[in-house]
Amino acid sequence: MDGQGRLWVATWSGLAQFNGTSWTVFTSQNTPNLPSTSIKRLALDNQGRLWVLTWNGLARHDGNNWLGYALPAGFYVSSMGIAPNGHVWVAGRGSAFLVRFDGTTWQTFNSQNTLLPITEASSLVVDAQGRLWFFGRDEDSPYPGKRSKGLIRYDGISWTIFRDTYNGLPFDYEITHLLIDSQSRVWLSLWYPDYGRTYDYYHALVSFDRSTWWVYDNWNSGLPNAFIRGLVMDRQGRLWIATEGAGLVRFDGTNWVSIRASSTTFPNDTLTAIHLDPQNRLWVGSIKGLSRFDGSTWTHYTTLNSGLPDNEVWTIATDTRGRLWVGTEKGVARWDGNTWTTYTTLNSNLPNNEVWRIISDGQGGVWMATGGGLVRTDGSTWQVYNTLNSGLPGDYVTAITLDRAGRLWVGTENAGVARFDGTNWTYYNETNSGLPSNYVSALAIDPADHKWIAAAGLAVFREGGVNLSLPLVEAPLRSLQAYPNPCSEEVTVSFSMAVSASVTLSIMDLTGQVLLTQTLGPLPAGEHWVPLSLRNLASGTYLLQLKMPLQSETLRLLVTKP
Repeated sequence: MDGQGRLWVATWSGLAQFNGTSWTVFTSQNTPNLPSTSIKRLALDNQGRLWVLTWNGLARHDGNNWLGYALPAGFYVSSMGIAPNGHVWVAGRGSAFLVRFDGTTWQTFNSQNTLLPITEASSLVVDAQGRLWFFGRDEDSPYPGKRSKGLIRYDGISWTIFRDTYNGLPFDYEITHLLIDSQSRVWLSLWYPDYGRTYDYYHALVSFDRSTWWVYDNWNSGLPNAFIRGLVMDRQGRLWIATEGAGLVRFDGTNWVSIRASSTTFPNDTLTAIHLDPQNRLWVGSIKGLSRFDGSTWTHYTTLNSGLPDNEVWTIATDTRGRLWVGTEKGVARWDGNTWTTYTTLNSNLPNNEVWRIISDGQGGVWMATGGGLVRTDGSTWQVYNTLNSGLPGDYVTAITLDRAGRLWVGTENAGVARFDGTNWTYYNETNSGLPSNYVSALAIDPADHKWIAAAGLAVFREGGVNLSLPLVEAPLRSLQAYPNPCSEEVTVSFSMAVSASVTLSIMDLTGQVLLTQTLGPLPAGEHWVPLSLRNLASGTYLLQLKMPLQSETLRLLVTKP
């Protein structure tokens, strides 16, 4: 309704005016300065003039005359608002997400000149203070669950983004890796649209200590390249970072140490995977093979001197028998310290040669995440799970991890998260849970059994309720292993603890008589590997026992002497 009491109605077939008695219809045919017959929005300015937003342009009617204005090239409209100063604001997409018209010239606002991670604006409203409110989206995102960027306010100087789930995480684009250290700090790597800088994307390393977020990037830290391809924490609490293009980086919480490719280290700075084995040896994958660092010397493996099926390494893991598993785009290699064995779709039940992630199953074998389903194998027997023969919700598996109860958690590309207890499958997705997106890129589980899920940001789930202030309790020692087993002169005992504690390792005969004992600690929380000499033991079956306050676990140890 305008100041003269006339009703204006916008339609797809023109603009209609009702003066209380009769109707007048305006179209692009009978009104030359009306850009289009398809009308999107109407608004009155503080001078009583009617502004008409159409698909093809903007028009103004002062009660007698019509004026038409062409929109900026490549801009597609969605909504309109008029500020108290008379400026017309139009939201849309294309060459800009927002444009302003002062009566003479247009000013465009896009991702490049605002640094906002959006390509589209809609539902524009201008309040009495002249502040703009609208919803932003990034339609260029390949992940549907990550396109909505929330409610945005612009006061003429700064932009403020409001998200209903915003809780301090600096960005919510794609998290590529998750790691939880012995102090239960969460470490993650992410990439985010890099508007206005010389790179296509902004990359960062982020840590969260349950109260504060810390962001490390190329500009505010000694991290030479924040494009991260893998994270691992060593026994000294130092973070090792595999980067894309800047080699290997070590961070002790204060100092950054960069290790670059050379003839004495690894052959290429484009690293793709990283792993610390039970012997405390560091393994690094790159686009030119696999490299091992034993603390003093680097050893390099390629398709020419090993069983690697391809030189681009994607994932590395060690099973509880001490065997190394390496996943590539063209299959899997296993190394027992002497012999390489190669597995592909041609000589095994591997459903797909693209193997993204391998983890130990805690029982002498491994789980593999592939582009064709989930695999569990010890190298002899193979069990394949897919959408046709099991409850796996999606065949493109992106992440896998084991919880304290030994249950497998599986992330998929577009089917959410699944939990598998060996018999039953349980699903969590956007429809039946609070999971913000069905695209899951990483998983990690903390000592309090919180599941940290990278899906359109970072989601946390725990049966019984999320409580990040929970004290860390001792986790069951499900990861107690001895390898090799059978053994001869020496055995390595591996175990993990959720808290710092002293532990006692004992070897007993089958009657319970203690033959060897060793007390360690207090040890920090985390993974531990302890070598034990068996030179004074005869061939036979023994009991290996690990004791810590309030807990103990025992397994059988077979000693065979030559």
